[in-house]
Amino acid sequence: MTRQRAFTLIELMIVVAILGIAMGTMFAPVQQLLEWRRRADREFQNQEAVTSGFAVLKGAFRQALEVRWRSDDEVVCLGLQDVTLRRLEDGRVIEIIKPGGRIRLDFLGGARFGPFHPVDDKTVWGAVFLGTAQVPMFWRCGL
Repeated sequence: MTRQRAFTLIELMIVVAILGIAMGTMFAPVQQLLEWRRRADREFQNQEAVTSGFAVLKGAFRQALEVRWRSDDEVVCLGLQDVTLRRLEDGRVIEIIKPGGRIRLDFLGGARFGPFHPVDDKTVWGAVFLGTAQVPMFWRCGL
């Protein structure tokens, strides 16, 4: 009878333990990379929502001839079509009401609009909170 050379159970357990430790040290950076990617995706969505919101607000004021301040949460842009702008949910959402319908801009936590403040019959300003930054924004009709 010939004797075959093979691994013992102890040797196999040591190899499996070493592989487990090696895989564990490789998994932590992969997990961190996936978390960074999720965070970057969230930031990108926030930035995209804020950029789209600013473009829509700029368009509403560009088409207006005058602006009427109704309250801290509502202004009306008067022009060929009157457009009402409302702050909802403590400024996290802006609703734009036109004769043809409504547009709801949800900034996904990327921005929060402070109250509207009148400057004159063509200009409104309000603070925009982007994370920890507070940025004063002025919207003027016809520009």
